Amino acid sequence: MKSIDLWQSQVIFFVTNSQNKERFIKQLIHQQYQKNPDKFYGEVPCICYKVNYVAPFNEFKELKNLIMRIKENTGLRSEFRGVVALNIDEWIGHEQDDYFSIFLKYLHDHSTYIQYIFYSQDNQKIADMMKVTVQYLTIQVQNIDEHYDIKKLYKIIKYKIKCYNKEISLEDAIYLTDEILQKNRFI
Repeated sequence: MKSIDLWQSQVIFFVTNSQNKERFIKQLIHQQYQKNPDKFYGEVPCICYKVNYVAPFNEFKELKNLIMRIKENTGLRSEFRGVVALNIDEWIGHEQDDYFSIFLKYLHDHSTYIQYIFYSQDNQKIADMMKVTVQYLTIQVQNIDEHYDIKKLYKIIKYKIKCYNKEISLEDAIYLTDEILQKNRFI
């Protein structure tokens, strides 16, 4: 799995072809936790939360709900340090709403010890959200492809090695793929 530095910015826009993005994000965070355990504190290193859209002039409870979700996972010292992964699907197309600005201001104010990851099921429509978010938070974009079809991955590895003018049997490609997957904790 690709290694990323979570603390280069305040929010990461996470783009992947993975079918289960929360699971994939948790794997990345677990990898980061093993490398830098001092940057994490709480009952869990990562909290996943879906931010529901709230129309203007309705009661904006999403911020309170997020705060409560974080408090539930703080641990003994009532402090959380780690990653909060936010599914922003419902806010796509509503980036200019006042509630979204308020939400981003809150995230900015609490970004000293918390790293935020924004992710969406539709990776194509997050460009406008990035334009708004960059006004409040420093951002980075991480694009990680997950190969969940093992046979396709075998063929990709065999093809890439063949491109380097080296022949490899399917059995060797399978062996190399298994080694790669085990080292990256897919198996």
